[in-house]
Amino acid sequence: LKKSEKLYSSLFKNMLNGFAYCKMIFEEDRPVDFIYLAVNDAFEQQTGLKNVTGKRVSDVIPNIREIDSNLLEIYGHVAMTGKPEKFETYVKTLNMWFSVSVYCPEREYFVAVFDVITERKMIEEKIRTHIERLSFALDAAKAGTWEWDVITDENIWSEELWRVYGIEPHSCKPSYETWKNIVHHRDREGVEKTVREAREKGKELNFEFRVIDRYGTERTLMSRGKPAFDGEGHIKRYTGIVLDITERKVIEAEREMLASAIEQSGETVVITD
Repeated sequence: LKKSEKLYSSLFKNMLNGFAYCKMIFEEDRPVDFIYLAVNDAFEQQTGLKNVTGKRVSDVIPNIREIDSNLLEIYGHVAMTGKPEKFETYVKTLNMWFSVSVYCPEREYFVAVFDVITERKMIEEKIRTHIERLSFALDAAKAGTWEWDVITDENIWSEELWRVYGIEPHSCKPSYETWKNIVHHRDREGVEKTVREAREKGKELNFEFRVIDRYGTERTLMSRGKPAFDGEGHIKRYTGIVLDITERKVIEAEREMLASAIEQSGETVVITD
């Protein structure tokens, strides 16, 4: 028994997760407060809250009942039903994000084991913002990104790429074969040869091809991709971008026609954008 108690005490003291053993206080079966019965060192280190044992949370964190009432609701539900919960939540009164696992050792009591994940959430928010900006830029540029695992043939297409290809989003499984079937039949043999040679030589991809979208419109696209290699120097994947250059090709054709017409007429004209 002494060995078990010593082991439990050591675990409780040295665990990196915050730990709080509490008694929930109810009024008319509604959770309104709770008392800290025991906390570990990590609790104080992560939250910055000191000397909380024996105190009500409403005294330790003023206004928590009004501002973060959802937290009391979750803890109260676990303490009454005995059903454990795992969740992430933002505690406004502490200005922190928490990842919490909570269980009930006996009715009206609960144990919360947690980590402060504020830094991770801030990083996730930065990533989300970056993705939104990238998505906006790709959409405005009529472009989409792709990744092709040449070993498994697994393809990853960005949401924008479906629109660039003129396919109903997620109407089929992205793959090399799916892409090949999108390519205009008159361009298919040529681009397959280009891709095959680039893959064999470990070179970058850079080529143009035409597609007929689901509305029957012919468009011209340009695909560029960079290879990634394994430790033995073999290509394992390509990552790239596809741009819709239909308008550019139309303008180029019009300029060529105009230049040809001027040349035939014998006039001297400077062509500008």
